[in-house]
Amino acid sequence: MARLGAGSFFGEMALLTGEPRNASIITKTETYMYEISKDDFSPIIESSPETAYKLSAELTQRSINREFLEDEYRTSQLDKEDLNKQFFNRIVNFFGVKKQQNYSGEEGDSDGESDGD
Repeated sequence: MARLGAGSFFGEMALLTGEPRNASIITKTETYMYEISKDDFSPIIESSPETAYKLSAELTQRSINREFLEDEYRTSQLDKEDLNKQFFNRIVNFFGVKKQQNYSGEEGDSDGESDGD
């Protein structure tokens, strides 16, 4: 169970990857929430794929906090980077981003080939 405060968000996995929602929320005070659909969010991802990379970092951290001990990941940065790359790829695939991006958010050719410098 997690406690979220003002400005927090939830449901990001379902929004960003299309996976079924897996959380329930109970509020202790009067709360205003906004629902964002894939159609609402798609223009943001399409116009700014680096946003997908930043969001994948948040998914990575939340996944680590939920499923693993933080200390295990501190000893294996490569695993954390791989998980981040996986989340990034799931986000851009779900939103059908046409321009190929590597996991660090750097742009690449749409055919995946380099310029051949």
